[in-house]
This record gives sequence, structure tokens and C-alpha cells, in this order.
Amino acid sequence: MGMKQQSAGVWALDIRLWKDGHEYRHRSVVEGSRKAAQAIYEQETKTLRKKMLRQAGSLTVSTFGQALSEYTSRNDVAKSKPYFDRLQRDLGAVPIEELATRYDRWSELLKRSKGKRTGRPIAPGTVNRYLAWSHAALNLCVRHGYITENPLRHLRKAREIPRNRILSDAEKVHLLDVVGREAPHLSPLMRYMLQVPCRRGELVGMRREWFDPFNNTVTVPAESTKNKSAVVKPVPPDCREYFQGVLRTESPYLFYRQERGQYLPLGDFKKSLGRCLRLASISDWHFHDGRRQAYTALILNGNSPAMVQKISGHKSDMSKVYLTIGGMQAAQSVRFGNADSSTKPDTLTGHLQVAVS
Repeated sequence: MGMKQQSAGVWALDIRLWKDGHEYRHRSVVEGSRKAAQAIYEQETKTLRKKMLRQAGSLTVSTFGQALSEYTSRNDVAKSKPYFDRLQRDLGAVPIEELATRYDRWSELLKRSKGKRTGRPIAPGTVNRYLAWSHAALNLCVRHGYITENPLRHLRKAREIPRNRILSDAEKVHLLDVVGREAPHLSPLMRYMLQVPCRRGELVGMRREWFDPFNNTVTVPAESTKNKSAVVKPVPPDCREYFQGVLRTESPYLFYRQERGQYLPLGDFKKSLGRCLRLASISDWHFHDGRRQAYTALILNGNSPAMVQKISGHKSDMSKVYLTIGGMQAAQSVRFGNADSSTKPDTLTGHLQVAVS
């Protein structure tokens, strides 16, 4: 912030804005507390921005649709195109000054609607992604001086409840058995992902040259990860023979399928996995839940959260988010009294409780 204290209660304000390579500047000296000076600084910044837009004649963003178009023209949003398409279709014609009210109503309707493909209510995380992309588009317009402020800045995110569905040992054994019988090309991937936390994109794109047979690790390069940071994955003991065997094939991928003698990437295996889940009588389990399960298992096996975070590629320590970790650790740490004793004093009544045989 261009605000500097000159003496006790005296502040020098220096506001600078740029538009198309041209600088717009306003300087002033005010008296009062730091909080009062900050309020004046913010108000004078808004005034200067309006003046800049009038002089530049570039106040071209008057609707939300124009803000979305400006953002998509400057950024690659191919993977999130459905979000922008729906925002453009439902709210594109809304004037910026009416957006806060209209968006609030729209998000409430969105929460009560159902997905066309799944038939289930829209998840809070999906609602939050629409808001996040809306913020990104509007904030870009603020930075470039197309609008004075983000009208959605006060809207709150929907509360997200982390999924904690994990497979029991019996479910895991049964599922791997069904996959090995019905979709054997998925068996190595499923065995690996239930032990090492990975994203689906990392798994289907794993190349044979990423595997280090001497250290039994797989290094996923930065360009192939979500966070654009390289990640080194371990290879569990029961998967090492498979990984070593891949090196004796001509497959360019660590996980692959074969068709007419060709080695192909697994691609979209949603239908195959869904069929195996139905045959195994397993419900309410998503492929991404395996990432959470592997993360949880590594920590419960005694690995430090920092180590597991490096392996998974998360930006933050997810042991504080995945409820199953804390709950399982607490349950495993509970100490009970001697179950062999037939009598013990009741601490509430002071009487003896007689065990009924």
C-alpha cells in the first residue's frame, strides 16, 4: 500500500494505477489514525480508478458475461469449461451492479438442483467452484480497471463436508478379487492406488521411464501434476514385481491395456470400475476415495504427516482434514479396564456392580 507515516498522526498517500501503459497518480497528506488513513486511501483509490476509466474510455465491462469472456480470453480454462458455460448461460446478461443479488439467488437454486449425469444434488464443492471462477473473472477485471470492485466479494462459500468413505479390509480384498477376474487390466492400478495416494491423472499417465528400479520409486514430473510440482511416489513391496515386469515389455506406460498387440493407456475406465463395484456389492465409493484411503493408511502405519504429504502431492497437511485419521488414531489409543474382573466399584453410585454371567 502506498501509505507512509510522516509524523505522529500524519500520513502521506501515494496512489498509482496503470492502464494501457499509462500511469494515473494521486498524492495527498491526511491526518488521523492509521485506520482512518487506510479508509481514505481506499476511497481515493476508487475515485482515481473511476477517473482513469473515464479518461481512457475503456469501461467496457458492464455485464457479468463480459467479465467471464475477458477472463477466458486471457487464460486456459479448457478443463473448467462447463463451469464457465453455465455461468455465461444463466448469468451472462446480468449487469455488474445487479450481480450480487442475482448470483445469491442463483446459487441457492443451484444447491437445490440435481446433476444431469448423476441425478444427485449438486455438491457444496461444486457450488464453491462456480463461486471461485466467478471471483477469478471479476478480480481480473478489477486489476485491469474494467470495474471498480468485485460485487461478489462478500459472498460466503458453501460448507463442505470431507468424504470419509474408506473400504474395510474385507471390502478391499473382495473388490481386488472382482477386478482381477472381471477387469484384469485394472488390477495393478487398483492395488497400487489403494496403498499410495495418487490422482487419477497421475496414474493413467505414468510412463515407464519415470520408474526407478534401483530405488523402487516413480517420479511424476511437475508438468504432469495438478500443483505443477514434481512428486516422488514409492512402490509397495507387493507391486514391485509388476513394475519390474513392465520394463520387460514394450509398453510406454506403467499401467496399460493391450488391444491387437498394442500397448495403450487405460484412458477412461469409469464403466469398468463401476461394474466391478456393483459385482462386489460396494456402494458410495468413488475412485478418488482410494487416494484418501491410501493417505490415511500411510499415517496409521506410523509415517509422519509431512512425509505422506510429500508423497501425495497435497499443498497442505490433509491429516487435519481427513476425519478418519484422527478418529482411527483416537480409537486405537483408547485403554479399557480389566475385562476379567467380575466386580468393580460404580463411580457414580458408590455401590458394587455385579457382572451378569
